[in-house]
Amino acid sequence: MDGDIIDQYRFPSPHPGIDVFFVTYMSQGLKVKGFLAAPKRKGVYDGFLYLRGGIKNVGQVRVPRLVQFASHGFVVFAPLYRGNGGGEGNEDFAGEDRYDALAGFHLLRRHPLVHPGRVHVFGFSRGGAMALHAALMAEGVCSVAVWGGVADMELTYWERPDLRRMVNYPHL
Repeated sequence: MDGDIIDQYRFPSPHPGIDVFFVTYMSQGLKVKGFLAAPKRKGVYDGFLYLRGGIKNVGQVRVPRLVQFASHGFVVFAPLYRGNGGGEGNEDFAGEDRYDALAGFHLLRRHPLVHPGRVHVFGFSRGGAMALHAALMAEGVCSVAVWGGVADMELTYWERPDLRRMVNYPHL
């Protein structure tokens, strides 16, 4: 099922009170990778879906950033998006890979440390488009924050010729 964790292993954490895991989860039948950061202290926390910007090696997830959010009382999940970090498939800049964000939202809602009605979505740059898609497609998103986000894929296609090879805009 989308959002199910099928494998995880402990990843070095820069914070003594935060556990970090490198996770494999399901999205549209693909094994996708991501990072999960959670407070070690047992409790019920808000979930925080962190959606990175960039594509491929540009704008990769930074574990210290996830730990920073987790240290403020969140369980944080950051998908690497399909095709990255050893995951299956190919990312396509807010195309089919937007379902990786949606599956990440479901992963957080089902996590035993997360209150299922308190999952927040945060996106930066390209992650902004992913966050807006997740908010539209998922029921029960608590809040959405977009920082420097792409909101119009067609406009991005026309304004940024340097990104056209990455932007899979089907209407052009």
